[in-house]
Amino acid sequence: MSVPTTIGIADYAIFGGVLVVSVGIGIYYGCTGNKQNTTKEYLLANRSMHFFPVSVSLMASFISAITILGMPSEVFTYGLMYVTTIFMYLIIIPVGAHLYLPIFYRLELTSIYEYLELRFNKPARIIGTSFYILYKSLYLSIAVYAPSLALSAVSGINVWISVVTIGTVCTMYTTLGGMKAVIWTDVIQSLAMFTGVIAVIIQGCIDLGGISNVWQIADDGDRIYFTDWRLDPTVRHTGYSILIGYTLGVIPTLGISQATAQRFLTCSSVREGQKAMYTSIPMLMLIVILSCLAGVVMYATYADCDPLAAGYVTQGDQRTAFFIMDTFAHLPGLAGVFIAAVFSGALSTLSSGLNSLAAVTLEDFLKHFHYFSQLSDYKTTLVLKVTSTLYGCLAILLVLLVSEMGLILQLALSIGNLVLAPVFGMFTLGIFFPWTNSK
Repeated sequence: MSVPTTIGIADYAIFGGVLVVSVGIGIYYGCTGNKQNTTKEYLLANRSMHFFPVSVSLMASFISAITILGMPSEVFTYGLMYVTTIFMYLIIIPVGAHLYLPIFYRLELTSIYEYLELRFNKPARIIGTSFYILYKSLYLSIAVYAPSLALSAVSGINVWISVVTIGTVCTMYTTLGGMKAVIWTDVIQSLAMFTGVIAVIIQGCIDLGGISNVWQIADDGDRIYFTDWRLDPTVRHTGYSILIGYTLGVIPTLGISQATAQRFLTCSSVREGQKAMYTSIPMLMLIVILSCLAGVVMYATYADCDPLAAGYVTQGDQRTAFFIMDTFAHLPGLAGVFIAAVFSGALSTLSSGLNSLAAVTLEDFLKHFHYFSQLSDYKTTLVLKVTSTLYGCLAILLVLLVSEMGLILQLALSIGNLVLAPVFGMFTLGIFFPWTNSK
């Protein structure tokens, strides 16, 4: 088993094509219409978006590059029980679509954390926003660094070239094109994600003689099971841990996430926003199923020789990148399709994060200063663009910190839940318990 140390011209061309299209969309929306010169257009797309592109954008923001690389490796190691996480979307999406997001829409908020001041007091709003900025800034650096590190280990792509390229391209089109560019680039990048994962499954099945052989090998290796309901906390995935743990862990990212809420707020009505949320459910389910199936194919390929155990890679998440380079070594361009899929996941996560960070920084912090509160709409939009650019630079710089602290990759994901969960509790307390006060 050998893996090429570099990718070919065709792979670079496909990967580069996705980047060029993304920048092109940003330039287009930056030069047409009102040219992103109003805050309403820049942050909320004038509340005029059709529900379907918004639903695709929602799906893309939920599925990061970490997910695309990590999910197949998770199934490789622990089995297909993970695929049952798809059912949590049937709970989470309706909760966000009906219990939380419509309130922010009807109050005509730009930053959802303004609700905390309206309901409680200004310190509550500052705390909520600060926690979001802390979490999102760190997560964005991880979303860029993790796939760059995984691919560099097996493809020869320099990790810092990847980080700077992705960070620069995403910051450029997000700053130029605002929320419209974020949503429509998400649509293009989602196509790349689906194409890349499907290509992996098809080629892997061809190499192993068909899906039935793949399934049989995985079944023989005890990787095919869906009904583990043991009350054992040491088991990685059980029905209870998925139904309770995953659901409660993801609800905060849907119910009180600025990035999610801003997409909902771009729709022309609450009903359109709810349609966008519900339309994202089958797409989310499909990408999870396909990614898990890719993990089954990967296990069947390496059932007798785990790349991690054999020393070909040093981390579990690198298995997927290794598998891609190994499988597509003789097929010019196909490795580039999957690399484009991985970095599309990073781009979609980063773009939504930058736009949302700019929004909360302006609304919850800068506007409390007299100078910024008196600016014209045009100048305020310029401030938003500068803020978005600065956060893009910060995401790249934080990679330096992440790269030196090993376990922070896993730790930061845990911190996300630790940070967002109490803020989610604040929103829930305010919405469903009217007798509570700021104390």
